Amino acid sequence: MLAAAAHDLSVAPILPVRGRAAFARFRGARTVRGTGLRVRYVDSGDPGVHVAYQIGRHVGPAVLRNRIRRRLRAAVRELADTMPAGQYLVVPAPETAHVTYRDLVNTLSDCLSQIEHRR
Repeated sequence: MLAAAAHDLSVAPILPVRGRAAFARFRGARTVRGTGLRVRYVDSGDPGVHVAYQIGRHVGPAVLRNRIRRRLRAAVRELADTMPAGQYLVVPAPETAHVTYRDLVNTLSDCLSQIEHRR
């Protein structure tokens, strides 16, 4: 009960991208680039927002990759109400580990606005 009260239920949940076919659609997807970040977008026709994170080993050791993933998830949660429905693949570069959280949110916001303008 207490955990449910901590979450804002007015925002639609961010769902994971599942299945090989879903990831195959990202090959021909629109890609926008920000400082240290790439976002691919596919309008799947689904009403929800689906997000996947591709953080390769070149970014750093597992501890660093997991920290980046947690920060990206928090940034996506913060911007969820501005995201158009569809599927997103977020791909950070190694320098993403060294930017502030606010810069990360701003870069992601810029990428999302580019996606919105290209629709």
